[in-house]
Amino acid sequence: MNFIVSRIFSKNGMIAMNCVIMLIALFSIYTSTYLLFNSANDSAKLDDTLDALAAILVAYGVALEEREVIFKLFNLKFNQESKKETETMHLSHSYGGMLVVLGLMVEVMIELLKIPAHVVDIRSFEKPLFLIGLVFCFFSIQYIYKFSSSLIKTKTLMDEK
Repeated sequence: MNFIVSRIFSKNGMIAMNCVIMLIALFSIYTSTYLLFNSANDSAKLDDTLDALAAILVAYGVALEEREVIFKLFNLKFNQESKKETETMHLSHSYGGMLVVLGLMVEVMIELLKIPAHVVDIRSFEKPLFLIGLVFCFFSIQYIYKFSSSLIKTKTLMDEK
């Protein structure tokens, strides 16, 4: 188990996970856009797709935020004195927090649609709310890309010194 966790939360592991999650997010956005502008009422499929992506973003974001705690829980060694590792921890915490916020915003847009009509009839705003959720998903892809770029730059800059 330690081997797997150490590989997932290494720089290369996080970059690989970022690529996988970006692909999932891209396919989810593509599918959701099709479902949103489809003439059939595919609200349930759209809800399921965005809900799943939101859960992935929140879970991955929390794991990134707590990377240092995970290392300690699994007794994994990391050099706290290393500028490279300090920067990686900082990036993980910062970008992880942003992914949590973006994932939760997607979730809020979905949950707004589940409010019963006798409380607030929000069904007329269904498409705009789903669209806002998709925009948050798109922002998450941008942040994951920036996170990967920052990891690569940190790795390269620190390796040169």
